[in-house]
Amino acid sequence: MSTQSIAAVILSAGLSSRMGAFKPLLPLGEGTVIKQAVTNFQQIGIKPIHIVLGNRASEIIPHLTAMDVFWVVNEDYHDDMLTSVQLGVGRLRPDTTAFFILPVDIPLVRSQTLLSLLDAHTGQPHSILYPIFNGTRGHPPLIPQTYAEKLVGYRGGGGVQGFLNQFEQSAWDVSVADEGILMDMDTHDQYEQIKRRYQNWHLPSEAECLAMLAFRFAATDPMIQHAKTVAGLTHRIATKLHAAGYPIDVELVTVCGYLHDIGKGIRGHALIGADMLVNFGFPQIAAIVATHMDLEFSERDDITEKEVLFLADKKISGTKIMTLEARLAAKIRQFADNPDGRESAEKRLGTAMKIEERIETIVNQKIDAF
Repeated sequence: MSTQSIAAVILSAGLSSRMGAFKPLLPLGEGTVIKQAVTNFQQIGIKPIHIVLGNRASEIIPHLTAMDVFWVVNEDYHDDMLTSVQLGVGRLRPDTTAFFILPVDIPLVRSQTLLSLLDAHTGQPHSILYPIFNGTRGHPPLIPQTYAEKLVGYRGGGGVQGFLNQFEQSAWDVSVADEGILMDMDTHDQYEQIKRRYQNWHLPSEAECLAMLAFRFAATDPMIQHAKTVAGLTHRIATKLHAAGYPIDVELVTVCGYLHDIGKGIRGHALIGADMLVNFGFPQIAAIVATHMDLEFSERDDITEKEVLFLADKKISGTKIMTLEARLAAKIRQFADNPDGRESAEKRLGTAMKIEERIETIVNQKIDAF
């Protein structure tokens, strides 16, 4: 949907008392925590962005001048966060149709999460929308503008949550594969955790991978166990290659192992799954998953993440790791009356054998001994 009438309010007025350092200006990647929070919205075209300042506002303002944002200072920042929310929401334009509210110390919200909330808003324009990860609500909620006046005038108890609790019957949960909606940084340890997560933020975590799979498969579905098995084998193969000095991205290919069959059950599932992963915001993973069923490989080719995933997938039937020779024999029996199916299986497993031989030469060890 269009983002022209959608706004964001970022709350950055707090004392940072538990952190022991000033949270908004802590380093994150090449920027700061507050810059990352702003960037998350700007990447999907959200304007305007209103930042509510308070504690040490004069230190933050110079950092905002190049960010194309609005800011306002809450002189009552010692009070409940509600005063900051009311101040920020009260500054929104009259033509705003809905607004996000995000505390600055929750900086790792994925663009796809925001887009999912916007998509849900199209179908539920009068509902307060919450992102939910593994059954737990997180930030930021997306609130229709029809609640703005009531929010600004709210004088009841319980702060912002007390206000929102009044409208639970109008709430709608939007499932997302984004653990960042739950990751705040009230303490130094939490900040260190967010920094580590940011380093690999271009990849989903294991929990996020399983959440994506859960969108398609029940928790007890054999596909989930198969994905875990393939991920485990890809990780072991990639780790051996990396230890041998080979330029393999271990984390990337492990994630691909989890997600390679996300399109399973649909004709052309490798390409369908790749399209799903692009929509989730992971094009690098999609490009590898797209080739996990059919891959050309010659003795002159390098081993990449594509070859590692292809091989691991061919060595596993369900959750059982098998030799390629055993898998080929099983396929020959399976396709005894289907010459085309047998030819395709023989080609794929023949390619896998070439890849396996090359990898075993590199690591000087049999893969079946890993």
